[in-house]
Amino acid sequence: MIKLQNFIEVERIYKRVSFAVRLQDDYTAQVKPAGQVTVLIAGVGFKATYSPSGYYVFTDLTADDVTITVEAEHYLRAEALLNVSSLDQAFPVKNVTLIPGSSYPFPAGATLIRGTVSDSNGKALPEGEVAAVFMIPESSVKARIGHEGCATGNLSINLANLSGMLTAGDALVIQDPSPLYVEICRIANPLPTNPSHPYNIAEPLNYGHSSGTPLYLMKPDSNLNTKTAGTGEFVVYLKQPVKKRVFLVSLEISCPGFQINRRDVHVCEGSSTSLGVISLNPV
Repeated sequence: MIKLQNFIEVERIYKRVSFAVRLQDDYTAQVKPAGQVTVLIAGVGFKATYSPSGYYVFTDLTADDVTITVEAEHYLRAEALLNVSSLDQAFPVKNVTLIPGSSYPFPAGATLIRGTVSDSNGKALPEGEVAAVFMIPESSVKARIGHEGCATGNLSINLANLSGMLTAGDALVIQDPSPLYVEICRIANPLPTNPSHPYNIAEPLNYGHSSGTPLYLMKPDSNLNTKTAGTGEFVVYLKQPVKKRVFLVSLEISCPGFQINRRDVHVCEGSSTSLGVISLNPV
């Protein structure tokens, strides 16, 4: 049995907490990220100490303006500028949100869009930015397919009972009675001078639709901004269910020195869609 009276306290070390970092997973909103995580001060390599309460703690810092860098196994690299003295000294905590990367362990049934961005020679572009807007149908019917219906491959549609106006770029979901034939189209220029005349659409119809089929105008519901990793890979994820079987994701992919690539992706909730390699052309 060890007797405490046989020991003499030689030294007691005190450390001053400068601030702490709280990490939050953007997909789950949990404060415990998946996989290995390192939090450090950029330039000096000073690493934070992980505390049992879930904070990454920095002690005895002398600098007031620092750059926090987070390197994580399943997330994009994150950086945050911080003026330490601007924090609440009673609770000096900096919150940093982590964006999942392509290796993130998404659960089964997650709604995902994956792709790889490269230049015209096939070289991966690690500095690409991906902006996604999730769009869902409005609750009221915008119009109906005209009395003649429309056929597969059509580049225009006749509309009846149109409520309000349509402009170029408007997206509409054609809510076919058969779930397999539901699709989304975008109105294109030139617009008809008379609303009773056919409206041009940006891409040919995938299916034919009968007269009276309702169309619903798509509206933005949520958005996500992410980036490509060193391999050029990216993943777009839906954080919250949209309660719609089919919806539209409008993507804008950009990288310094290259032309912007814009595209619509028709998505079924609970599915994973691969766009393959997306080549960007130089400006």
